Amino acid sequence: DESYIDYFLFGVGTEEGDDSIFPFTKVSGKSGRFKANGFTGQFLCHQERYFVTVVAYNAVGGKTEAYSETIVIDDTPPVPGAVVELDSIYHADLEGADVLGACANEEECQEMDALCQASVTQVTVAWQPFEDPETPITRYEVAVGTVPGGADLHSFRQVPNTDSRFFVVKNVDLSDVRRVFVTVRAHNAAGLSSVAVSNGVFISQISAGLPPLKPLVVNDGDVSQGDIDFQNHNDEISAHWDFSGDPC
Repeated sequence: DESYIDYFLFGVGTEEGDDSIFPFTKVSGKSGRFKANGFTGQFLCHQERYFVTVVAYNAVGGKTEAYSETIVIDDTPPVPGAVVELDSIYHADLEGADVLGACANEEECQEMDALCQASVTQVTVAWQPFEDPETPITRYEVAVGTVPGGADLHSFRQVPNTDSRFFVVKNVDLSDVRRVFVTVRAHNAAGLSSVAVSNGVFISQISAGLPPLKPLVVNDGDVSQGDIDFQNHNDEISAHWDFSGDPC
């Protein structure tokens, strides 16, 4: 007859069968899990690799050992890259091509960075790859807001392809918005994340066929005079204006 499991020994070390990091500890034979703390040297070390060894003992003293896959300690988040919005030219080039990334480094990203855009329904974003030497990037998420780091226009949504660094945020209402900012968040395999925020892109209401957010004004006279209807000299004429209703 087969014997039942009497107890387990649980240990952590730097190779299979080793318990130099967490000495073998007796665990009930009815248990199927165990959480270790109080490691030798107090904490596990960043970038180090560890193994869990479990030894099962039956009622007659027989034993069987099993080992975990390598566990890598990564207590640092990914290093973020540059994030930029793209204008319609770059968007058209990338949308029709089978590409994963729009820019590979910060210089390339800045060259593509748009100051203004005409669309009031979508924002196109590209980003430099986030880096993590210890664990792979498992997913990217994108959000859009009216302030740096905000998500009031489009909450964080996962980018379908982890290898992609180009994404179009669609179905957003920008008809009443002056400027938007895109935030990209990357997660690594250890569950840590970091974010990078764009420098923003202005929305051109006029280019979209809409009236500006406030009237475009041209006033006669110097700034200090406001708008004048008459002047007492005939050797010059001056004006000042405010086009901030459409910054593009």
